Amino acid sequence: MAKHLGLTSHKNPIETFMKTPKLFLDKHFYQWKRAKNGQLFDLGLEHKTIDDYYTVKQTIQKLDSEFDLVLITEYFDESLILLKKLMCWSLEDILYVSNGVRSASHRYALNDELRAKIREWNSADVMLYTHFNETLWRKIKEYEGNFDKDLAEFRSRQQQAMNKCIDDERLNKKDRREVKYVLKPNMTKSIFCQNLLRDDVAYTKLIRNKMKQYGLYLPFSPNKSIPVVPGAREPHSSYKHSRRRPQQRVRKT
Repeated sequence: MAKHLGLTSHKNPIETFMKTPKLFLDKHFYQWKRAKNGQLFDLGLEHKTIDDYYTVKQTIQKLDSEFDLVLITEYFDESLILLKKLMCWSLEDILYVSNGVRSASHRYALNDELRAKIREWNSADVMLYTHFNETLWRKIKEYEGNFDKDLAEFRSRQQQAMNKCIDDERLNKKDRREVKYVLKPNMTKSIFCQNLLRDDVAYTKLIRNKMKQYGLYLPFSPNKSIPVVPGAREPHSSYKHSRRRPQQRVRKT
């Protein structure tokens, strides 16, 4: 975003943007609609209604009725324990390596004043986050079994997997904007380690290929449409592959 706004030379592009955010937004730069309440925009809420409290509230309630679970990034391990229970998975099914983590060289300092401005600017997304964060902890409280024990066991297995697969002395430095791990030289042919390191783009491609293989992938047809929620924009073509709602829906925010 900083590149499209000509802010790459600024010491802190976020701080510069937040001084006059509406002025920048009015320029309608590339992906400008994601510069304010981008989470709800991605979930289908039209940008022109993003500041309407009642529309935002209604949209969040609708999302709550559609998603069985929403994962929270700050409590990702806790979220995965709930996902494992929901999907009847094993601990091995939820092991992961963090991807897309911003490198220290590309992080910007946020003081309390700047954080407050960001929250106010993205007030609808704050409502979304607050709602599903509260929902997450309610589900943890209602968890059947010993949640703390299961979480501790998962984190132990997670560390074992990292020790087994990840080379802690090297990083993939092709993209200096984010931290990217590499496999240990003796683990590059391990299917388990390959899957552990695989990122979301590669997994999406893998899943689509599997769907095509079994005849489950339905290309978008402009002659078929799905219902559009009042106040929401028409879904992108990549989301129109099926008119049937999945039995379980999970969202990470």
